[in-house]
Amino acid sequence: MRETWRINAKRISLASFTVVELLISMTILVLLLTLVTRIVSGTASIIKASNAQIDTASLARIVLDRFDNDFSSVLLSNGTTVLYYSDTTVYGNSAIAFVTGSRARGPTTSFPPWTTDTRGAFVGYRIRPVAQYIGGSSPSIPCLNRGDARFTLSTSDIGNNATQNLWDTFGTTNPRLPNDLTLIPPANDQRVLNWQVIANAIFRMHISFVLNDGRIVQAPPTYRNFYSNGGMGASACVPVAFSRQTSSDLNQAYVKGIIVGLAVLDEKTRNLAYIVDNNFWTTVGTKLSRPTLDGETPVQFWSTKLQTLTSNDPADPNYLFPPVRQNIRFYQRFYNVNL
Repeated sequence: MRETWRINAKRISLASFTVVELLISMTILVLLLTLVTRIVSGTASIIKASNAQIDTASLARIVLDRFDNDFSSVLLSNGTTVLYYSDTTVYGNSAIAFVTGSRARGPTTSFPPWTTDTRGAFVGYRIRPVAQYIGGSSPSIPCLNRGDARFTLSTSDIGNNATQNLWDTFGTTNPRLPNDLTLIPPANDQRVLNWQVIANAIFRMHISFVLNDGRIVQAPPTYRNFYSNGGMGASACVPVAFSRQTSSDLNQAYVKGIIVGLAVLDEKTRNLAYIVDNNFWTTVGTKLSRPTLDGETPVQFWSTKLQTLTSNDPADPNYLFPPVRQNIRFYQRFYNVNL
């Protein structure tokens, strides 16, 4: 009898030990599952963030390639066919417009096609506010636009300074093209450049200029004696000098290349920033001023500025919405000018 009790007690002890082991195993399994879940979640977040960076990089590359495609065929006869504008505030953006050769062909009924006419296009790039639906409202969001206007010049005008008076094609004594670059809609609805959004995520653009002596400047040498359409008037547009002969600079400096810089923020982060305070420009735009000192490039300046915006307190001047600080990216490209 006593021996039977010992055997039963041993069985109970063994059974109890098995339950303890089971509990320990379940606890370890839960811990492992929690760890794996965190690893997978963290990996997914990293992959998602990487994909967002890839998307912004791809977008910037596409836009810079598009600009390269336009600017590579720019017509720089006498250096008068590029207009540049920079907003007056330090938080403003650059705008540029130039004449390019057109790929348009004459009608098949014309033989030979375009023997008396020269086809061209006036192309512009600028940041323009565009209404977009976000979180129940439609704020005006600054985003990159491209404008395109086609025209035809008669070769009979070439001897009469047709290139210099190119803007007369769009309205004599009416500086419509400068207005297209400088004013905010609807005031600049001149129906000259057909502006279209090409990148919602690009909200800043700045152009720096590389001179013939290698210096980088923020304001280009202007074309001297520029009299097209009576000059630029009060528009603050600058006709850029791309040759020594046309430069109004005392040392006859002229532009040999341009650096186009872009600030890109993925739309999800941008929309989130709007939802937080319903003012994207206050949240982001005014925190990233433009380069004003010679020698600086857009990416160099913005990257340095971003390093100072480390505060998470909205009342702090160095505050920047944390998701924006983490996801904003800067890109730039140099474009050489050969006459």
